[in-house]
Amino acid sequence: MVAFCRGEAAKSAAGTCPRCAVLDASAWQTGQENADLAATLRQELRTSAPSSELPTVGIPVLIVAMIADEAAAIEANPQQIEDEAGKIAFDQFTTLYQSYVAVLKAAADQHHEPLPASPLTARYHTEREQWKPFASSSYTAADLIADVAQELNRKPTVLEGRMIWPQIYPFDVMLDPTHPMRALYDEILRSGCVVLADEFSLFEPKLRQALASIVALPKSQVALVTISPLNPRLVPPHSEVEKELRRVFEAAFKRFDQYDPQSEVMVADERRLKRWLYLSLPQTLRSLQNPGADPERLEQVWGIGGG
Repeated sequence: MVAFCRGEAAKSAAGTCPRCAVLDASAWQTGQENADLAATLRQELRTSAPSSELPTVGIPVLIVAMIADEAAAIEANPQQIEDEAGKIAFDQFTTLYQSYVAVLKAAADQHHEPLPASPLTARYHTEREQWKPFASSSYTAADLIADVAQELNRKPTVLEGRMIWPQIYPFDVMLDPTHPMRALYDEILRSGCVVLADEFSLFEPKLRQALASIVALPKSQVALVTISPLNPRLVPPHSEVEKELRRVFEAAFKRFDQYDPQSEVMVADERRLKRWLYLSLPQTLRSLQNPGADPERLEQVWGIGGG
């Protein structure tokens, strides 16, 4: 991502985003050529994007997962779930957590290894995209997306002669309705993006509310998958968790029940997730809306007419 900022507030907001190049545009003069600044922007865009002879399209990705501090707070005091989301959510979290710890303990005993002191927190990192979806794999969410994108880019016919470039947008913007970049995110949700959601993290009150607002959006092009920490087929309590998720995220489950391939829930296996991404990323590419140049927007941003 490249942020072209004219003020200190904009630069400060853009600076909070990982892998965002912040360019100082305070010298920009509306109605002038601004050749030096324009050249700097073009160079930054060239170096930020992957090189390829084929046209490359960025696929926006949002990852809904706790960071380690949020997970640690819930693991130390799960009562906050009941305070924020109610007793049903608290009971479901408790059941899921106990089942998850039991599975981890059985695996640790089998390999004669100690159980982590904070087994839930161990899944997460200081960045949401570094969350590890599956206990049996060291792959992070970002690793899985990059792997599938690389495989798809080896087969340009699948992507109709194009290549894709997954762009992970920090989810924290969705937690703040007043964030300066919120309008951009709203446009992304309307145009086309992929959302990966960790089911444990849906018990975190802020993430829960933010994702609920996304799935309820009308006319969105969101491809959504929720990822289970356990295999639902093997853990009976998970059926009760599904009832709670279905209640809160009704719109997503409605798409799932209607066989929408862009909506998948309770994925509990790395191969299944990669398979869904392999099918979903090309579909999201086709769904992306690419409007033509807007003369009024050109005038506002670049200081030039559309003619």
